Amino acid sequence: MKRLLFVFLVLASRAHSACTLDPVSVERIVSTDGPKVAIGRLWDGASCERMFLNHVEAGDADWLKVAASLRAHVDAWPAESLRSSMSKAMMNAPSRVLPLVRIGSFGTDICVPNDFDDSPGQLERAQREIAAVEAMYKRFLKSPLASEAAQCLSALERALEQSPQLRPNTSLERTRRDKVPSADVGVRAAQLNR
Repeated sequence: MKRLLFVFLVLASRAHSACTLDPVSVERIVSTDGPKVAIGRLWDGASCERMFLNHVEAGDADWLKVAASLRAHVDAWPAESLRSSMSKAMMNAPSRVLPLVRIGSFGTDICVPNDFDDSPGQLERAQREIAAVEAMYKRFLKSPLASEAAQCLSALERALEQSPQLRPNTSLERTRRDKVPSADVGVRAAQLNR
């Protein structure tokens, strides 16, 4: 019986700690208590912070509006984590995030992926992400967001000039492609084996 009560109390405390904020309630907090109070509630070091940043990274339109409205008021860890989440959102929802480059709330800070460290495998991952984001911006050059995409390409190029090791290594990619047989080679081999 004591174990059952203990399990119930643990589960109840976890349910109580779940974040109950949504974009409308955050906007209400901003308008009534100010942005610093809203920032304090969102960056609680627990469930609200992770929930908020996950929604931003996913490119959720309502949460992106909240992020844009709070951008001018964050500093230190909230600013760093928000920038990183917006950079991830750029890959997940570029048509929603690219306009934020224009309105100035984030500028080109969010154009370059930035969540890499120097642990094993990170350089290749960074190069793959840089190549993917560069290709994405190039696709947007023929869209209504061409100006923002061009700004992001320029920001990406500046970042690569400062950190050339992040530049995608095309010879490495070519070597990998050469080692992996193409579909035609596999079909041809199967025909010869008949």
